[in-house]
Amino acid sequence: MDPATNNLIQLPGLQNEAPGLGGLPFGGPQNTLQLEDDLSWTKGKHSLKFGGQFTYIQLNVAYGAYVQAVEQLSGSGTLQPGFDALVNNEGGVANPNGSPLINFAARVDPQGALPCFATPAYWNTGDPGDLIPSAACTVTPPLTGAAAGRSYRYKDWALYAQDSFRATRRLTFNYGLRFEHFGVQHNNHPDLDSNFYFGPGSGLYEQVASGGVQIADKSPVGQFWAPDWGTPAPRIGFAYDIFGDGKTSLRGGYGISYERNFGNVTFNASFNPPASAVVSATCPPASITCTSVITNNDPVSYTHLDVYKRQDARSSHSDALICKN
Repeated sequence: MDPATNNLIQLPGLQNEAPGLGGLPFGGPQNTLQLEDDLSWTKGKHSLKFGGQFTYIQLNVAYGAYVQAVEQLSGSGTLQPGFDALVNNEGGVANPNGSPLINFAARVDPQGALPCFATPAYWNTGDPGDLIPSAACTVTPPLTGAAAGRSYRYKDWALYAQDSFRATRRLTFNYGLRFEHFGVQHNNHPDLDSNFYFGPGSGLYEQVASGGVQIADKSPVGQFWAPDWGTPAPRIGFAYDIFGDGKTSLRGGYGISYERNFGNVTFNASFNPPASAVVSATCPPASITCTSVITNNDPVSYTHLDVYKRQDARSSHSDALICKN
């Protein structure tokens, strides 16, 4: 425990308050192809413009949270014993058998498993005994690391038409309509994409309760989400020459515009099961049934009773996997 902040010291994290973020890789190149064309036509008091645009985005990005395992060694809760435990010398006494590892979290490939169904009692107790185990929510160690990188692709297009109408020498109206379509995000490896999909039901609660996490291209909509085609964007405005001398004008306008999701929100879906999971072993010091030991010479070896995975959207599913040791 850091006496200055009263926070746990995490390994290898660079920030005490953000376990799993220390030293993570993030970023990657983005390739963008954009084609557009515009046509102008002036006739009488009207100045018309028409055009279209097509954009293809290939976002190659990796986010390595929990790729480096977060570990917490035992100690009496103060700074020095924590460092002593790190070098196997806790309390000033050499500890050649290693220091107890009481907390461990790492991102792994959950072997296609999804969270187990849970009884209602689980949400109050958190006891794995209240889960309903099945082969679909069981993983067998050893587990390998999850794929932290994604190559997401987007195909967007837009069409527009507008007119600038000079009603009088001093008054001009502008009006037009733009229609935009933002394509559904997809990955070059579709089996890595998953989302929560609503199930049947007469209302939202029933649809959530009967829904579940599915691979995107095997879902009822066949992709990450159903496309939205309702994006008309009207614009209207005016300009009025107040004194008729071209020096002072009054302008006003109104319009609706759309923008694609900035990406970070949907990229978080890369943490969804069944392609990714964060396993956690939390053991009280000196626990008999949950043994985790680390030394400064040997790789980590640990056994634990339960493996937990993070899941943003869930209904009657739990957030736990059963681990076979």
